[in-house]
Amino acid sequence: MKTDFFQNKHGGISQYQKEIVDFSANLNPLGMPGSVKRILNQAASWMETYPEQDSSRLQHRIAEHFKLPSEWVLCGNGSMELIYLLPRLFKKPVAVDFQPTFSGYVNAFSADQGELVSESFLSNRSTWTLPKKISFSKQTNFVFLCNPNNPTGHLISKEELKKLARLCEKRKTLLILDEAYIDLCGLTKKASFISEIKQYRYVGILRTFTKSFAIPGLRLGYLVGHPSWLDKLRALQVPWSVSPLAQVLGERLLKEEKYLDRSRKYLKEARTALVKDLKTISSIKVFDSKANFILARIVSGKSSVYELVFFLYKKKMLIRNCSSFRGLEHGNYFRVCIRKQPENKKLVQAMKEFFSE
Repeated sequence: MKTDFFQNKHGGISQYQKEIVDFSANLNPLGMPGSVKRILNQAASWMETYPEQDSSRLQHRIAEHFKLPSEWVLCGNGSMELIYLLPRLFKKPVAVDFQPTFSGYVNAFSADQGELVSESFLSNRSTWTLPKKISFSKQTNFVFLCNPNNPTGHLISKEELKKLARLCEKRKTLLILDEAYIDLCGLTKKASFISEIKQYRYVGILRTFTKSFAIPGLRLGYLVGHPSWLDKLRALQVPWSVSPLAQVLGERLLKEEKYLDRSRKYLKEARTALVKDLKTISSIKVFDSKANFILARIVSGKSSVYELVFFLYKKKMLIRNCSSFRGLEHGNYFRVCIRKQPENKKLVQAMKEFFSE
């Protein structure tokens, strides 16, 4: 039984499926900040003007926010635009990533006729640790690492990241750290590697506003890195990449520290409660997570993840079938994002019903 007909490739529902409670998209459960809704009420007039061609004002604000020179920041139409730009830095791009992880990296390199070699977190499925040896070749241009990782939810420590960064510096290989979920990982903003970025020439950090502020319909992301290679990437970007609305909202969202603090506090409590409730279901194994989503696996052998997804969909709930992640194709893995507590309780109750049948 396939379930792709009602689920987007990367999880999430469309604007035409509002009746579904979506546990498949890893968005902030508190929704958009009130400031976003107020700005949207004024948005019509901005559609009559061109945006800044290079988002220079927003770029400056982001750099100021992180105490960096402006030229260390590049804004994009979501982090996906920037991921797809990166392979174009080299004639024959070759990258390493760590599976299971976000498929956008391999898709970007495939689209640009590049090569992506995958390492594995699967040597230890309890902690999802980095491999001791990485398959670098002389041709390797990039290393991609999602932190916290999607879909496993684990967080690599700064000490481990520093070791990897030093290795990439030595080899003059770009280490791209994707921090799409770092704002929601239950720690303070100190978890980000941006505080270390100025020490490294060959480290880039991807960030997005989408997950932190629950605005997937407004495409806005940015890349932080050394100007020696970031300026080359900037030259490859199409003009007017970021809409005027996204640029204005980006500036406002940089000020939403209290909202993020409140979100982290809520998620820490809700994650603990949801993991505890899910672990009462003996038919599944639940993996610990530092992110705003949880990975689990059906271990009973009596049911498939396709059947579970379809059962929940009939009850107007959608979880993420993880069989599209390399390394998780055959293990009946699924991912649930953390939502409001009553919705989380409803999901657990429905899953108990499924496994008791």
